[in-house]
Amino acid sequence: MFGTDIKWARAAIALSNSGSIRADINKGSISYRSLKTSMPFGNDVVTVTVSGDTLKKVFERSAEAHTSANNGGFLQVSGVQILYDMSQPIGQRVIDLKLRCLDCEVPKYEPLDLSANYTVLTTSFLALGGDGYDVLVTGRLDFENLGYSDSAMVVEYMTALNKVYPTEEGRIRFVSGQPQQTTPVPTQTSTPGSTPTRLDNSSGPTSPVSTSTTDSSATSVTTAFSTTILTTFISYALFT
Repeated sequence: MFGTDIKWARAAIALSNSGSIRADINKGSISYRSLKTSMPFGNDVVTVTVSGDTLKKVFERSAEAHTSANNGGFLQVSGVQILYDMSQPIGQRVIDLKLRCLDCEVPKYEPLDLSANYTVLTTSFLALGGDGYDVLVTGRLDFENLGYSDSAMVVEYMTALNKVYPTEEGRIRFVSGQPQQTTPVPTQTSTPGSTPTRLDNSSGPTSPVSTSTTDSSATSVTTAFSTTILTTFISYALFT
């Protein structure tokens, strides 16, 4: 049995802005270059500790970003089950929020506790207030840079797995009849089975990462790829 002070990972929740993914990833072999084109910013992965009240404000900001012309600030998540009602006023659109527990023997989802503290894996961009998330600066209780860029972490994770299978898991939901989850329209860098197209700003090695993806649905691969990225963050926190 676990003691009350034992945690199964460094953090059980991960957040990333949709705009951090700049290009699609197609089914088939993934080259280092195409991955860097999709994730060009090289933001550090960090942990931020905040109160439940602050975390609620973070997701309200995400809901606000969802309705803006530039929706890149809308959050992709791991360890979170959230229901939005976009018909409500700004600041009141999160109507159900459950978070994966950290101090538990078997990870499960529990309702948000406004008075509890939560450690969240995210990028340095968001942690420093990017995309309007100033509350992650003003409301944070602790901060740690893990010393790894998001793209390097994903390369290492995908190489270790050899194959990844993006899936939709219903982490983000909207009240019935309202607009569903959106992500910025990706720039397609290659067609299935082809060599990734060189872009004007492309550089770096061309050797492929020994990984393939399978997409069995018609949903955005960019949305599914964000799930892979955030799973990577959690896995790294679990084993480091």
